[in-house]
Amino acid sequence: MNSYAGNPTIVNVQSHRVSLANDIAWIEGLLQTLGNPHLYINRADTELLHVAEAQTFPWSFTRLPASHIKDLFLPSSKIQYMVFTEETSRQMFQTPPNLRPVMFQTSLAVLRGDTPFLGEARPQNFLDFWKGRFVPLLHAQIHSLAPNSHKLAREGQLIYVNREALQSYVAL
Repeated sequence: MNSYAGNPTIVNVQSHRVSLANDIAWIEGLLQTLGNPHLYINRADTELLHVAEAQTFPWSFTRLPASHIKDLFLPSSKIQYMVFTEETSRQMFQTPPNLRPVMFQTSLAVLRGDTPFLGEARPQNFLDFWKGRFVPLLHAQIHSLAPNSHKLAREGQLIYVNREALQSYVAL
């Protein structure tokens, strides 16, 4: 139980191991969420994501050193994609019934896997049916375009791709 301004509240803070990519670095750490992470990251009022015990590995062109940051706050709009790396977190995701293979391209990676096509969605409009910033991609392969990315994950059972980071996509 936490108290804020004298009002007791119950806060269900959860930690979920993630790896994520933004324009500056590859980041690994514990995503802090209020409740289910799959709902939390797509809430309209979630502008910043908190990653605790973050290890940052900047892209080589930045010439920045790798570092450990106790509490890192990232604008969710700047995250290109995020990988949930633990089975317990992935089990909280409810897989929609209609999955179709797609290939997403961001400036850092080409990601190929299965994504939900909700309702009457078709390839040209399926993003209109998905509410929220991050679109799930299941059973995905990651083909990194970033320099010095040989140590990064090459696949992920559950990846979220930021729709604002998409440069193109293809329904396969």
